[in-house]
Amino acid sequence: MEFNKEEEYKLSLLRSMPKQQLQPVQQEKILHQLRLAARVNKRDLDYSGIFRKLAVAVAICLVVFIPILLIVSHHPTKPAHTPKPIQKEHWQVSPTFDLLDRDGSIVYKNRVRGIKGKIGFLDTEFIAKDPRAGAKMFWYVWGDPDKLINKELKATATHEGTGEKFVVNETEIQGPVYGEDASALTTFKPFPKKGLWKIDVSIDGHPYGSIVVNVKAPNITTKTSQFNLSRDDVKVGLSKDISLEVKGEKKESIINVEASYIKDKNHMLSFPYIQYAPFNYSNGDTYTEYMGKLKLDKPGMWKITVLGESTIVDVKN
Repeated sequence: MEFNKEEEYKLSLLRSMPKQQLQPVQQEKILHQLRLAARVNKRDLDYSGIFRKLAVAVAICLVVFIPILLIVSHHPTKPAHTPKPIQKEHWQVSPTFDLLDRDGSIVYKNRVRGIKGKIGFLDTEFIAKDPRAGAKMFWYVWGDPDKLINKELKATATHEGTGEKFVVNETEIQGPVYGEDASALTTFKPFPKKGLWKIDVSIDGHPYGSIVVNVKAPNITTKTSQFNLSRDDVKVGLSKDISLEVKGEKKESIINVEASYIKDKNHMLSFPYIQYAPFNYSNGDTYTEYMGKLKLDKPGMWKITVLGESTIVDVKN
């Protein structure tokens, strides 16, 4: 066993003392003191080992866990109760159904758009900014005639994309024409833009139902003329006759409609339009109607010219 300098000094003093035989009691006291001293030394030794082990453990924790804490702090987890985003409502065009007569026979096959057994109108093709599509509209209503006839019907349209609103129709409900319980012959205001529109109907101030319709892009127009063809429907190889309305009472029996392909100005087509008849709109304006083709042979941008006035159209395949 090794001793330090202080312990060596004490031992030398003990060796220099006169040797005497100790009494048993004295021997026991000395042994007891030695045991206590040994126990204290052992406890001190153990604590120092424990401290060393703790120091090593703390160092390991600092090396291992601090980087993890830094990573977590830079990438915080989402809270357990993150609110879900509000789902946007996606509208669908309302279906069509048959209009039956009083005897159960079919008057219009799959021609009424709306809510079967409740409310609808005779279906038509709505084109933005075109007043003709809704010039003569029939509402057909089912329910208690006493709560319908002579009551006010109000229809407010809302655009899906922009939320724009306007009153598309206000009218008074009359008696039935066919197998419905009440009806109304009326006029719709033109829709200002293309897209899906939801028509919310109220009768006598109470909500009665909603009908979703698709409105096409405006017709092809120049300053004083208009084709009865939506820009959404301009496609390669159209073979049907397209009506052309020109403002004023025209004398020309034939008008040539010119079409030039934007990508190749040397590629030009000409379509003769033959006069059909002059007519008057309800606002008093006179137009002359012509009929002809608009059979374009390439997809892309075309310049259409009528009586010196031009417009650009996008032709689809």
